[in-house]
Amino acid sequence: MQFKYLVTTIDVEPKDDPVEDVAKYGEDAKHIEFSGAITAKDDNAKVAFLMDVEEKIIKTRGIDDEKEYVGVKVSREVFQRNIISEKKKVLACMHGFTVEPSPAMENCSKIQDHLEKEDSGKNIIAVPVIWPSVGSGSWAIPNPLDYWTEQKNAKQAGLAFSGIAEISTDVSLSIMCHSMGNRVLALYAKNVETVEKRFDSIFMVAADVWEEIFNERVINPSWYWRLRFLDPTYGKAGLNLCKMLKNDNSKIYILHYKEDLALKGSMFTNTGNTRLGLHGKKGQDEKNRLHPECKDKLEDFNVEGHGEEILGVDGDIKHNYHHAGFVVDYYREKMNV
Repeated sequence: MQFKYLVTTIDVEPKDDPVEDVAKYGEDAKHIEFSGAITAKDDNAKVAFLMDVEEKIIKTRGIDDEKEYVGVKVSREVFQRNIISEKKKVLACMHGFTVEPSPAMENCSKIQDHLEKEDSGKNIIAVPVIWPSVGSGSWAIPNPLDYWTEQKNAKQAGLAFSGIAEISTDVSLSIMCHSMGNRVLALYAKNVETVEKRFDSIFMVAADVWEEIFNERVINPSWYWRLRFLDPTYGKAGLNLCKMLKNDNSKIYILHYKEDLALKGSMFTNTGNTRLGLHGKKGQDEKNRLHPECKDKLEDFNVEGHGEEILGVDGDIKHNYHHAGFVVDYYREKMNV
């Protein structure tokens, strides 16, 4: 497994051997390594832009091989310059809750491999955006304590997300956020200082955010709603996301599945608020709750008709389908519209 480009806030360790290809990597480049199973540290506050990341198995344990990764850490400017030179579209892949680097990178690698099966997918580069996220609960029965831990870790994820968003001025950038990666996306959109047009497409897959994130009463709440709705997590996040789309044809694509056991469990740790990844925008649209500026920017993809394929990639909880072949075909199709 190899990635030409990767963005992360995990702790990467510099190595002593010098980087020889200065023309490609820049004068300040460093060889680095990092573990495939790493937890967050409170002082992880910097974004690392990596190139030519490769997987190495350091201890063979069957399906639980212990892995590490090596690559080259470069400046944001060098990272951006190299991506621009590819003259390809970028799909930034943000993983979700309780996911270590190894499986997140493996899933992104599957996305890249499937993209390249079609000629129209060879013009797309999948870039992993990795943040340290390890919890103790199962997907079907989330540990409520993990939620608060992940809220802290999400700040680091937001830094990584900001890092990849910065390159959008010079490349065609789409983002795919899976599960709690969508919560990171929402926090980023809510807290951004200046709302800029950055994304060609946004794919919200199995989104672990409140289904009302794009609603008028959340974006512009009345005094009554403010008293009733005590969770200030979302604010204008949904509206800001709609405003971040680059052009009139750009969309936010919501991939949802009502049989998703992880999101059914998530409702219980989120005061019963139904998750967007269960039902998509349809219910809110029918109740005429969507904000006027978001209504036409949202497009649903109900994956219910692909139940067998979902069972093939995640038979336990029907949640991790973001790298399934039919979903990757959907990314490719929409990115090439």
